[in-house]
Amino acid sequence: MENLIKICCCKLPESIKEQKLHTLYSKKFLRLVLQRTMQIEVREEDIVYGKYKKPSLRRYPDIHYNISHSGRYMLCAVAKVPVGLDIEFCRERSQEKLARKILNNEEYEIYLNASDRQKCFFRYWVLKESYLKWTGEGITRDLDKLDMTQWWKFLEIDQDYECCIYSEKETQVEVIEIPYGELEATDEKGGTYMNDEYVTFTIGKQKKIALIAHDGKKQEMIQWCEDHKDILKNHFLCGTGTTARMITDRTGLPVKGYNSGPLGGDQQIGAKIVEGNIDFVVFFSDPLEAQPHDPDVKALLRIAQVYDIPMANNKATADFMITSKYMNDEYDHQVINFKNNIAKRASTL
Repeated sequence: MENLIKICCCKLPESIKEQKLHTLYSKKFLRLVLQRTMQIEVREEDIVYGKYKKPSLRRYPDIHYNISHSGRYMLCAVAKVPVGLDIEFCRERSQEKLARKILNNEEYEIYLNASDRQKCFFRYWVLKESYLKWTGEGITRDLDKLDMTQWWKFLEIDQDYECCIYSEKETQVEVIEIPYGELEATDEKGGTYMNDEYVTFTIGKQKKIALIAHDGKKQEMIQWCEDHKDILKNHFLCGTGTTARMITDRTGLPVKGYNSGPLGGDQQIGAKIVEGNIDFVVFFSDPLEAQPHDPDVKALLRIAQVYDIPMANNKATADFMITSKYMNDEYDHQVINFKNNIAKRASTL
């Protein structure tokens, strides 16, 4: 953890993207993140503030964190070294006057010559904001006179946002997705609302799709991907090893490959579903051939059902799913409140 910054990222529903609602969720989010990344419980009195209102943890002085939120995203960086984090939604408006105010002469020249001035402006903005959050000063200094000589990294969170992490020296960064349903199921004290049997998860407009096919169905899967290439190219694709490789080679679609099915690939896909990192599964299974990893296949099907994940097991179902109106929209679905379920089982067994 000494050389690692963990950044937890939660995408919020459209209905709570306003700034005032972010404030209500930020304390819940901090407690959830610290439980997840550091296995510590934090109380209200543990949070103390420095000279410029930068928060720290009274009982855990060696743990540093920084929260940022904008638009539909809430992020929290946790590390054993001081960090600064900023994310901004790239609003389409004139930035000329503000750019002249916050950029030094060299930066302003780069901005004027940039092919995408809006992107350039917001990159400078999140860099300077993350630096000031790292120092703990906030916007108390002239932004065109900052001496930023340490280490920073721009993060690709969403094409409509710019995000930057700042620290004293180069550090490994791990981004962890926190499903909104998990945040919603957390109360203000970091626990779980025990009266909720289900929590709401949101499948975003850009889907995370797993593509799997048994050997006898691989050619059919490749052709299906080719037929729907214009739709699939707009989403994040992953798959079991051989299938992923063949789809990429034959169609040009980028598909992140896990292990092949018999070597644990189906279980890897199942684990990603549990983590909230897969929204949609297309699995062309072969009903006429025995599979050596059949228990893994059944486990994957069960996990998809438990987490209410849309799954197609043949071409006809896949055609209906990919042409559904929900492919271009967000979709809210109900998932078992696993924290509630664990607490109940632990108290009765």
